[in-house]
Amino acid sequence: AVKLLPTVAAGGLGNYTISACFAGTEASIGFAVTQTPGVKVIDSITEAPIEGATVTLFSGRDGPIYSTTTNATGQLDMYYAVTHNDWYWWVASADGYADRIHNQYFIDLSNNYESVIPLVPEADAVFNANFANGNGPAHTGPGFNSTSKSVALSLGFVPGSSTSLTVINNTSSTPIGGTFTNLLQGQLVSLTFNGTAYNFFADYFGGDGNDLVLVTSPIELDIDGDGQVKTFVDGFLMVRFLLGITEPDLTANISSPGSRLNGSEIQAYLAQMKADGRFDIDGDGTTKPFTDGFLLLRRLLGLSGSDLVNGITLTGATRNAAQMEQVVDDLKRNPLLP
Repeated sequence: AVKLLPTVAAGGLGNYTISACFAGTEASIGFAVTQTPGVKVIDSITEAPIEGATVTLFSGRDGPIYSTTTNATGQLDMYYAVTHNDWYWWVASADGYADRIHNQYFIDLSNNYESVIPLVPEADAVFNANFANGNGPAHTGPGFNSTSKSVALSLGFVPGSSTSLTVINNTSSTPIGGTFTNLLQGQLVSLTFNGTAYNFFADYFGGDGNDLVLVTSPIELDIDGDGQVKTFVDGFLMVRFLLGITEPDLTANISSPGSRLNGSEIQAYLAQMKADGRFDIDGDGTTKPFTDGFLLLRRLLGLSGSDLVNGITLTGATRNAAQMEQVVDDLKRNPLLP
């Protein structure tokens, strides 16, 4: 059940609850209006029924578009054929008071899916984001409160190496309220299509700064783009590249399930990282396989202090062992995490 937003003064109609849904491109609602001591509700509860309660369907473009009333047993079934993409919601009224339902629904006829948008926290509310035909957005609108809600994500196409998925396109300057209970900031998200898993990261500050976007891996040392940093994948790829090895030998015999990048994209990424000086671990202004490459591999294996630098010639190095550790740790850090 989804609570309605009280719009009456103290002592008015009280709290409504409602069970409602959209089925395909047809808006449908079925419920009973009943009354418990001191509280009137719209629900499937069979208590003292309220006859003559009015429920009106609204759209963002047209305002009130359909209205009906409950019968003697408090029952009501409403069906309305949706004709255009828009927000839809219901207002229930009885005894001269009116409450607006706490949910709005956006119907997208072109993609034939709906987004259920709870406007206030509801412990049992689930937001559905089905990326069936493209990268979204699943919901566009001003403001969003995800506190106490969960999100159900599904993927219906093969994403490209740079594909991001917009879950909430927040048109308001106000940031999204809270996070979904099962999707935290910076969390790794694995979505499967046709048996293949594709990894994304949740960013509640994506898009223009206040949208929820599932992005490709933001971790600099995630060379293959699978959302993880692995010594014998990402580390080996970096050392091979610094040794001058190029495709197809660069990625030969390296197993990387879940990789979002092909060999040429991996090579191009490594070239850009080297050009930007991101692999200059010792700070000497150059990037060399037997210094920077070995330092990076050792750190990925968990070595630190003297064990990190022993036996490596560090002529011209401007960083000590602790600073080199930090450089590698920063490269493998998820910048979306607090």
